[in-house]
Formats: sequence, structure tokens, C-alpha cells
Amino acid sequence: PDVQNLMLMGNHILKINKWTFSTFRSLRYLDLSYGWLHEAESNAFSDMNSLEHLHLQQHQSTLQVGSQELENLQELLILKSPIIFLHSDAFRKLNVLRLLTLEESFLQKIPPGLLDSLTDLQQLNLRGNMLQSLPTDLFKYNRNLLHIDLSLNHLQTLPEGLFSFFPSNLFTNFTWNFFVCNCSLAWASSWISSLENQSISQTFQCHSPVRLRGVLLKDFNPICVPDYVWYILGVLTGVLILSIFITLLYINRWKIYYQWYILLSKKNDREVWVDNPRFVFDAFVAYSERDFQWVLHELIPHMEDNAGLPNVKLCVSDRDWDLGGSFFDNVESSIQCSCKTLCVISRHFLKSEWCKLELSLAHMQLFSENRDVLIFIFLEKIPSERLSQHEKLHRELRKKSCLDWPGEDPDAQRVFWEKLRSLILKPHSENKPCSR
Repeated sequence: PDVQNLMLMGNHILKINKWTFSTFRSLRYLDLSYGWLHEAESNAFSDMNSLEHLHLQQHQSTLQVGSQELENLQELLILKSPIIFLHSDAFRKLNVLRLLTLEESFLQKIPPGLLDSLTDLQQLNLRGNMLQSLPTDLFKYNRNLLHIDLSLNHLQTLPEGLFSFFPSNLFTNFTWNFFVCNCSLAWASSWISSLENQSISQTFQCHSPVRLRGVLLKDFNPICVPDYVWYILGVLTGVLILSIFITLLYINRWKIYYQWYILLSKKNDREVWVDNPRFVFDAFVAYSERDFQWVLHELIPHMEDNAGLPNVKLCVSDRDWDLGGSFFDNVESSIQCSCKTLCVISRHFLKSEWCKLELSLAHMQLFSENRDVLIFIFLEKIPSERLSQHEKLHRELRKKSCLDWPGEDPDAQRVFWEKLRSLILKPHSENKPCSR
């Protein structure tokens, strides 16, 4: 039939099958509004090559729209009709469409590529839907758009570059959305300012955070840091934390190693190098290798070979240690088999990592056995500020016995050796703390 206008409003058509209107080749205007239409199959309006206007308003049931071939359609109006399915190819063959309205259609998402073929589109109405976001390339091929209405949606942000292809006379309406004003929307300020019609700027308002509610996007100018800067800061922070962790491990490496060593010792139930549970030595001597000559020529002769006086049996590493044993085995055994521990303090001692380790091991071992028996000999004057740099030693000096080497004075030396012998041979409960 040679019909150009067909109005079927208020009908009870539930489904439009393929080729339903194929005989209406001259039809220019078709209105199927105010009905119960549920589905329009793909190619339901095919062969209607003259159709220019198609209205599908206010249908009571949900609507599914498949791909249609309407080569001359210029206006498609779907208003207040709940769309539960919109095929991404629904408008692929609508090459000359100029007006597209999908108002109050409960759209929650726009399928990718939905508008790609609509190169002649001039007006787009998506008002009153439930859209929360838009694809970045939504308008990539719609260079002729002059009017976009996305008001009354749930939009929280806009992808940067969304409107980069449009001229400055573009009219947009984004009122009553839920824009979250943060750095992801910072780009919009300069774009809105470039529009010819500045009244449009009133449609872009912040909804959150609450302190910015009602602020126009064009007035929102936050100081934003690029994402790559946060990435770099994250990497640097991770490196810093790792460096601190490694540094702490390095500083406390001997403590950690010793505790691990003790755990292994208990697990393996290792024995000390003597079977006798009683002390083998009166004192274990901890000293720097650079002070060995003093130990060899002064300490040992006066303590072990002094006729007429009680001899003191010393444990000296260079002489008494098992050459086949590990450093930790030897230190542990020396401390366990010695009644007391004698630390020969000098600048060399303070610089030696091995000496510090011996002091730490002695302190931890004796502390675990509740035997406070450390004795300190100072071979030289060491400033208190220098000692304060060695927290453990400085702390121990406040409660341990100590003696100062008198130098070349024979009388003072005699008193020194008598005091040292007395400190070593007396029970540890009688030791007096240093006066430093």
C-alpha cells in the first residue's frame, strides 16, 4: 500500500517480527506509541527504505531492540519505554539518523560502539536514565553533534577527552547528575571555559564531596598530581621501607644470628666443649687483636704466673679456642665455661665488630642465665660522648665493675692487679658498679 503516515498508538502489539512492515515501502512516519510492545526483532523494520520518523513512546512493558536496517531514518524516538536490552548493533544501519531520543528508558549502560555508525547525528537525548559512566570513545565518530542531553542520570565522572572532537558551540545539558569532584574531573574545568555558551556551565555541578556540593565544575581547580608521580612515590616508599628493613637487619644481624643459633642449639641439644658442669676458667677475656700484646705481656703474666698470689685462669681466644670450631661455638663455650667475662676496652675494641659481637653475646648469654659478671678494663681514656655512641656498652658501664689501666707507674700497676684479681675471684654479687 502507498501509505506515508501510519499511527498505531494505544495498540496491544507485543512483538514485531522480521519483515512485519516490509510491504509499507512508501511509509515515512510510523508511530507505535502508548502500547505494550515487548520486542522488536532484528530487521523488524527492514525494507522500509522511505521511513524517516519512528516513534516508540510510553510502552508499559520492557523493550528489547535488535539491529535494524533503516537507511533513510532521520528521527528515532524511544521515550519512557523501559529498555532491558539494547544490541550494540541496534543503530548500525541508521547512517543518516539525525535525532536519537532514548529518554527515561532505564538505561544503565551504553553498549560499546552503539553510536559509531551515526555519523550524521545532530541531537542525542539520553535524559532521565540510570547511566553511571560513559565510554571514553562514545562520540568518536559523531562529529556533527550539536546537542547532547544527559541530564537526570547517575553520572559520577566524565572520561577525559569525551568532547575533544566537538566545536565550541556544542550545547550540552548535564544537570541533576552525581558528579564526584576529584582529580579525574579536573580536565573538565578548562573544557567548559572554552564553550561559547557559558550558560551551559551551570549544568555541570559538583555533588560530592559535601563541602563542594553546588560548586560549578568550571570553578573547580584542584591541585592534582599525575598518576605516574604516585607510582614513583609508591616505588620510592617501598624501596625506603625495604632499605630501612635491610639496615635494621644489618645492625642487628649478630643478635638475630645469635638468637637463631641458640634456637638451633636447643633443638639439636648440643653440648659445650667440656663435660664438667663446673667452671673451667675464672674469666673469659674479650679484646681487640690490636691489644693482644697487652693481654699477652701484661694481663696473662700478672694473673696466671704471679708467685705467691692466687692464680687466675684466663680463657684467651688466641690461645685457648678450638681452631676447628666456629666463632659462635667458641664464644658460647668460653662464656659458659668462665666464671666471669673480662672486656679490655680501647678505641680498637670500640671499632671492632667482632669485639662488639663478643660483648653482645656475653651480655645475652649472661642475662639469660641471670649472671651479672661483666668486668671492664679501660686501657686508655675514652671521652664519655664517644662511649655514649655505643648504647649497650654505655648502659652496662652504669652497673658493672671497671678499672682504668694506670700506665707505666709501678705502684699504681700493683694496686691495679690486686683490684683486678679481687674482682675476678670474688663472687659477682660483691662487684661494685663503675663510677663513670
